[in-house]
Amino acid sequence: MATIDRRSNGRWRVRIRNRRAPALSKTFSRKADAMKWARDTEILIEQGHFTQTDNKLITLKDILEKYRKEITSKKRGREQEEYRIKQMMRHSISLKEITVLSPTHFAYYRDERLKQVSPTTVRKECALFSHALNIAKNEWGCLIGNNPLSMIKLPANNPSRTRRLLQGEYEALKLACKQNPNPWFYPLFILAIETGMRRSELLNIEWQSININNSLCRVLYTKNGEERVIPLSAKAIEVLKQLPRAIKGKVFPIKKTTVRSLWEKTCKKTNIKGLRFHDLRHEATSRLFEKGLSIMEVASITGHKDIRMLRTYTHLKTINLVKKLDTESIEYI
Repeated sequence: MATIDRRSNGRWRVRIRNRRAPALSKTFSRKADAMKWARDTEILIEQGHFTQTDNKLITLKDILEKYRKEITSKKRGREQEEYRIKQMMRHSISLKEITVLSPTHFAYYRDERLKQVSPTTVRKECALFSHALNIAKNEWGCLIGNNPLSMIKLPANNPSRTRRLLQGEYEALKLACKQNPNPWFYPLFILAIETGMRRSELLNIEWQSININNSLCRVLYTKNGEERVIPLSAKAIEVLKQLPRAIKGKVFPIKKTTVRSLWEKTCKKTNIKGLRFHDLRHEATSRLFEKGLSIMEVASITGHKDIRMLRTYTHLKTINLVKKLDTESIEYI
C-alpha cells in the first residue's frame, strides 16, 4: 500500500510497498501530484505491468536507448532514426521517469520543438516516442499507463514539396556534375532523373541486380521493404556502361554524406536555390506522367505504395497543359 507524508522541507514523499514489486519511493512538490502518482502506480502494479527488479525508476531516456539498441538497430533506415533518437534524448523530457509522463509533458515538448524544426519532424519524433512507449509497456513490462501521446494534438505535416527543375537548371546541373572529379556523381544524377529512385535505393544498387541486355534493374533495398523491378531508359543504360563494373559490389560505392556534400556544392556552383537531391525524384516522376504513363505504371516504377501519394507528383507545368489542350481539342458542331 502507499503512504504519503510531508517532509521537513515541505515536499511530499510517497512510499509504496507491495509484494508484487520492489519498494518504491518518490517525492513531489504538491500533495495532489503525490496522491495521483501513488494511485496510478498501485493500479499498474495490480495489473501486472511492473516487472522492474530494483528501486531505480526507468526514465524516458532509458526507454529510448533500449529502443535504439534493440529495435532501431534492426531497421534499414537505422542511421537516420538513430540520429533522431539522439536529438530527442537531448531534450529535458528524456530525464522524466516514465511513471510520471503525462500529455502535458509531450504537449510542451511539441511546442518547444516546433520553434526549432518543421511540423513533419515533430510528428516523426512524437511517433517514435509513442512506439517506444508502447513497446516498453507491451513487451518489456514497464510501468506505463495510457500512452500520453495518444491524447495530444499533433501538428499538420509540411505541405508536399512540388519543386521541379526550372528552365536551364537541368543543363547547368548536368554540366556541373559531369565536371565533378568524383566519377560516380554524374551517373548518380542521371540515374536519379531517369529512374525516380530514392537516394538510398540508388546507393544500394548492386551490379548483380542490373540486367543490361534487358534494360532492367531489381531494386532490393526499398523504403517500404518490397523489392521491385524497374525499366532502364537508353540514357540510364548509356551511363551505366561507362562505369567501371565488377561482378559483385555496389554500382555507386559512395556514402550518402558524400552525395549530400557534393550536391550542396553543385547547387552553390550553379547558383540554384531551394533544390534538394530528393527533388530529383519528384522531377523524374513528373516526367513519367508527362510521357503518358498511367498512375499504376508510374507506381510500379517509383515504388509508391499509396497511390494517393502520386497526386503530389502530377503538377505538370501550366505551359504543357495548355499545349496539350490545344493539340487535343475537339470541335463540336
